Amino acid sequence: MQLRSRLVSSPAKWSAMAPSSPPATMSIALQHVTSPLLHDPKSDAVELAMQRQCPSGRRERTPLRTPRSAMSVKKRRLSSGEEDSEEAKRRRFRLLQSAFGPEDLVNESNWITGTFIDLMLWKFANEYPAVHFLPTAFYHFHLETAMKVTGSPWRRRCRSRRTKRDYQVKDVLGRIVDYDNNTPLVFIVNVDHIHWNLFRVQLSPTPKLQLFEPMGRLGSRSGISYRSVPRAVIEWLDVCYPQHKCWLERTVSAITNKQQVSGFDCGVACLLYADKCGRGQTGEEINKEVDQQAITSFRKQLQLQLGENGMVLDG
Repeated sequence: MQLRSRLVSSPAKWSAMAPSSPPATMSIALQHVTSPLLHDPKSDAVELAMQRQCPSGRRERTPLRTPRSAMSVKKRRLSSGEEDSEEAKRRRFRLLQSAFGPEDLVNESNWITGTFIDLMLWKFANEYPAVHFLPTAFYHFHLETAMKVTGSPWRRRCRSRRTKRDYQVKDVLGRIVDYDNNTPLVFIVNVDHIHWNLFRVQLSPTPKLQLFEPMGRLGSRSGISYRSVPRAVIEWLDVCYPQHKCWLERTVSAITNKQQVSGFDCGVACLLYADKCGRGQTGEEINKEVDQQAITSFRKQLQLQLGENGMVLDG
């Protein structure tokens, strides 16, 4: 209140100081400014310039958009899931190729590596799009890791609370596996880091888990146990396909006779099984057609599909 009393002066004081009548020049100047017929064009230009420099608060401003580089646009599309399917396939193939080294080459008597298996599964997935081919990391870095995390007693109770969201996976082409349809799933597992086995999840007409063991089924073995099928695989199927209960009981050994005679062809045999699974052949048909001679012939085909630098030619 004291500040206001200092600024507002008495009206009597100002009336005493003000002249009785304004000069003629002042009256003319006021008329010149307020009259709409008599105005200076330059004043309009100045007023317009001031409006441009100082826009009103009610006027909406259009935000300036900074130009985006091609890399930033690509990152945004990858993070938002807007990546084109063909672009995603090429990107994954380039990643697989970049991981390919001299140790992944195929000769007449070597063990094939997981990197080469993933490359071939990528080729099969392009040739047979009606099948989901999962990468070799699916079991070892997804299912197996989940089992180790829930190894303690208090964590075992959380297994019953798992949902399909806990098992969201993509195939080698980057396609998300939809557990609500009947698309077959094919994946290869490295058992104890010395042996390859192939599994196929077949949902129609009869849901079953098929085990393709190149060494065949042991004569003393009756049925399928957790010695042949990892427990993590059964728990995964029980959670993601609850409408088909007791997946351990639905597991069958597709290969009944010993087909791999050599000690280094298990990976080649699994790739041969994967190719035939992609073609839609049944377990009985594959069991009849494959033997050591067919496995050796398929190894030669794999060698022909490699270029001189060890890369798959047609990507």
